[in-house]
Amino acid sequence: MGSALRSLARFARTVPNRELFKHPSFTGDLAVEAYNEWTLLLFAWSESKRVSDRTKRLLKTKSIEQQVGLLKGFLSHRYGFQIVGKAPRLKSLLAVLKSADASTGQRAKRRGFRRRHFRKVWEQSPGLRAGSFAALNQWAAATSCWHVLARGGELELIKRSDLSFHVTGKGKKYARLMVTPLKKRGVEAVKVPQFITQQEGEEWGPYDALRRLAAADIWGKAPTKDVHLFRSEVGRPISTARMRGIFRLLAKSLGFDPKQFGAHSGRIGGATDLAASGNSSVPILLQAKGRWASDIGKIYARMTRRVHLAASDIMFRAKGRDLEEIMPEFTQQA
Repeated sequence: MGSALRSLARFARTVPNRELFKHPSFTGDLAVEAYNEWTLLLFAWSESKRVSDRTKRLLKTKSIEQQVGLLKGFLSHRYGFQIVGKAPRLKSLLAVLKSADASTGQRAKRRGFRRRHFRKVWEQSPGLRAGSFAALNQWAAATSCWHVLARGGELELIKRSDLSFHVTGKGKKYARLMVTPLKKRGVEAVKVPQFITQQEGEEWGPYDALRRLAAADIWGKAPTKDVHLFRSEVGRPISTARMRGIFRLLAKSLGFDPKQFGAHSGRIGGATDLAASGNSSVPILLQAKGRWASDIGKIYARMTRRVHLAASDIMFRAKGRDLEEIMPEFTQQA
């Protein structure tokens, strides 16, 4: 709000002869409403041409839109009447600015947090083995993100009852984590099983991390099975913002720039490691594990030439097993 008010004051100095806002003589005074709308319209246009003192770049349209929204609310409260109603001209201008803004719709590229990164952190951080609940929970959350290609927000939906441990007929130990995919509004999300096998010599890995977390047993008996599995120190479900913070702390401990990492870093790193394995089933596994309905998985995987060459070799000896055979409990959605 302070930034928006300072910007408005800066704009006012550029138009000293203009009365910024007029008070309507009666409810529904369209002439006054149009005048006030033009003030905000001119303000938005002026801001679109201003270079930020901090970034030394033109302001993003999203920032201008936020400033206009804050000013409308504050000034309406300050003056005791609605400054601007539907504001069709203002909306049209912001739409034009958005279409011309090259940064609109772009996200900063995030680095993936990969297997080798987890191993290095584990080796140089004895505190992770200490066993405090906070450490156990955060490490299990981060490594699970990597292994099941989870979005940061998906961990928030996982309950204690969604985690179970099993052994195959051949004695292979694995954990099953039921993940609810994040879908668009109005689309029903169905829990999808994600399998995490125990790996010899990989004490840092997600299976062992989940085992240690379950062994802490701070949830108690059966009545508390519906509490969130991944949670903060005060009991709240782990959030996207918290996952972003965890990956940035891990990245910082390795000497990386934390700003290059985010809540999706585990997902990106896991997809990249899966692709780097060169397995012929990578494309379908990326979609199944990543819960992608399109080829966006190829973008996350950061495909390399080595991966393509390895996949080409494996094509001559791959076995044709389908997804239902690999994962008997998985049912393809209609």
